[in-house]
This record gives sequence, C-alpha cells and structure tokens, in this order.
Amino acid sequence: MRRGIGLLAAAVATVWATAAFAEYPDRVITYIVPYAPGGGADVGVRIAEPFLEKCLGGEIVVIDKPGAGGVLGMIDIAAAAPDGYTLGSLLTPNLPVGTIANDPPRYTMDSFDYLSNLVGSRVAISARKGGKFKTIQDLLDAAKAAPVQAAITQAGADDHLVLLRLMEASGAQFEFIPMVESPLARNAVMGGHVDILGLSVTESANFKDQLETLVVAGAERFSGLPDVPTLKELGYDITGGNTFLMGAPNGLPADVKDKLDKCFQEVGKNPDYRKAIEERNFIFTPMTAAETEAFAMGEYTALKRIWDSKPWK
Repeated sequence: MRRGIGLLAAAVATVWATAAFAEYPDRVITYIVPYAPGGGADVGVRIAEPFLEKCLGGEIVVIDKPGAGGVLGMIDIAAAAPDGYTLGSLLTPNLPVGTIANDPPRYTMDSFDYLSNLVGSRVAISARKGGKFKTIQDLLDAAKAAPVQAAITQAGADDHLVLLRLMEASGAQFEFIPMVESPLARNAVMGGHVDILGLSVTESANFKDQLETLVVAGAERFSGLPDVPTLKELGYDITGGNTFLMGAPNGLPADVKDKLDKCFQEVGKNPDYRKAIEERNFIFTPMTAAETEAFAMGEYTALKRIWDSKPWK
C-alpha cells in the first residue's frame, strides 16, 4: 500500500514539474527587428528588452533582419510558428505600405497578432550641420528654384510620405534617393553626399552635433529639439512618423497572447523604462493589444485610400 502511495505521489510530482517546466516561456524568445542596427526601431526594442525579460521570466534575443524597407523581416515574422517564441517589430506606415504597394504582397494585415505599442517618433527634416541649409525656409527657397536631393529609406515610408506632402503644399522639388535604411541615409547627409533627409526626431536629436534639424512633422514641438519649429507652425498641416508596433505571427495561444499583452503594459508603467526612453528621445505612445490592432487596421485603411487615389510609386 505504501509503495502504491509512493508511486502515486511521484507521478503527481512529475506532472506538476512538467507543467511548471512547460509554462511560457520555457526557452529563448527571438525578437526580429526588420531594420538595421542603430536605427530607431532597433534601439527602441533594446531599451524594452531587459524589462520585458524580467516580466516574462525568460530570455529574449534581438535579431536585426533589414531589407526592402522592413518587408524581409516582416516576412520572417509572418512565416514563423505562432507559439510565442518569435516576436517582432511591425512599424507603421511600413507594415501597411508593404501590403498595399507590393503585388502580390508577401503578407497581409491579418498575418499577425498585434501585441503592443510602447514608443513612436515623428519625422524631422534635417541637413548637414554647417552646410548650406540653416532653416526650413532656406531649404524651401532652394527647392523651389531647382530640385534638392533627399535621401529616403523607401518609397511609401514615413519620411517619403512627409516630403511628398511638403512638395505638394509648398511647390518645392525633391529628387528622392532611396537608401533602404535610416543609418545609411543619415550617414549620406552627414558626409555631404546628399542634401537632406527625413529622419525620426529620435535619431535627429541623438545626432544634433552632426545634423541641422530644420523642421519637425508634428502637431507640437518635440522636447528633445525645443528650438526646431513644426510644419504646422509654418502653415503646413503635415504630420508623420513611425509607430513601433510589436507583434507576432497570427494564431498565438490565448494564454500566451494575454501574458505578452500584460507584460508589455507592465513595461510601459515602469518608471525606469520611461526614464530610459525619454533619455533616448522617444515619444511614449502606449497601446494595449486591442488598441494596437485597431490602430494598425486604421493606418491600413487610411493609406489604402491614398494609394487608390494617387499611388506614391
């Protein structure tokens, strides 16, 4: 009898141990950033990484997979197993642009589960420090007389869309030079090879000794660049920038998605995390999983309307 009780107890202990071991996560989580190291998307994730690891109780490895304006990395996210062990960045407007402008698209808006948003940014138009453009008016005057070279990441990205709208509103002329990734565009302008670029305010503020930021595409001035005017101040009702959505392949188990949602929210409430993103000049734009999905679908609808009336390619 005692032997039977002992075997039963051992079996129960084994079941409990197996359940505890299988609790998510029980192995390393891969987080895919579809952009180059050192850009806003990469830096933003790496700031959140240790806080998220602490909440989840597991290790996260961040992998940068740049290419085609984020499309290559987002293909990998969409194609991964929906088990919670592959997460990734789904930036807007790049995510909806990839589904709208590519024929056929390699993924759709329904290819992903949307988990959170913590930070975002706004486009800042910048030139080389000490170069020929000191103010936005200098740039517009020159661009009305002759085309000015503008480095962009890709057609349909946030920087390109802002500059297109500024051309239409002001009569300026820009010659767009796709550079694929923001660090390449930034280096081209700092090296004097290209005249201007549209860069996130996060990166512009972090490189203000090398870049002359002329204007910000926001509704209000950015705290990291308090002396730089907005396009709205100058009479152009133009805003634009990236929102750094976080997601996973569609079909996550409900308990895994719930845990990730709660942990992302916990990270957003952490004062040490808030201090870290403020120091790196990010804009805090928290969203729950439900809010993130609604925002992503709203961006798709708005951009599809623009594409259907006037394709940006």
